[in-house]
Amino acid sequence: GIGTAADGDLAVDDGDLIVADNFEVDGDARFDVATFDLNGTGLISLHTSNNTAAAMTFTTSDGGIDITVGGAEAGEDLDILSNQGLTLTSSKAMATAVLIDASANLGGVRIIAGDNEPTATGIGGNSLELLAEDDIILQANDFIDISVRNDNDEINIGDVAGVGSVIDIGSVNNDATGTVNIATNGTSAHTVNIGNSLTGTAVTISGGIEWAIAATG
Repeated sequence: GIGTAADGDLAVDDGDLIVADNFEVDGDARFDVATFDLNGTGLISLHTSNNTAAAMTFTTSDGGIDITVGGAEAGEDLDILSNQGLTLTSSKAMATAVLIDASANLGGVRIIAGDNEPTATGIGGNSLELLAEDDIILQANDFIDISVRNDNDEINIGDVAGVGSVIDIGSVNNDATGTVNIATNGTSAHTVNIGNSLTGTAVTISGGIEWAIAATG
């Protein structure tokens, strides 16, 4: 039954509280139970008009939090919308501390920055697209590896129809010492093509006081 506890709070002595209609609490509600089950065929809504930085919190003192969407029809998504910032942070020291995984075949991941980003390439699923209205910046204190894992697949840089690109490799705009290697491994034969056969194509090679061109074979 429902009664009053020693501290003046509402108490349920048989362990179950079943509400068949509306359940309204004007104040604080505390549930010291092993399972808190909201089960209904209608909409379940949690709403607060509190105007603070942490107006609604979900916290566990031990254990995790799982959010699962069981529906598979169009529109049955998990939508998270913020009119301010959206921050995902993990303090776990592991390689997959933050994991974004479109695990189904033909599932893709698209990350968009800005409100006037380029048109999506339409390359289909199983792809990762980065679309930015302005810049995409990749920086690392160690190395950045951009590679394909299938023979004869392509890495295209600045290959957009009707858009002329300036491609800088090495210390072009910023002064630093370095080496630019192109197909330097001697185990397998490489073909290096520079320029094209179109009249007017110019190839300019300039440098310091030493030049070396060698052919083997």
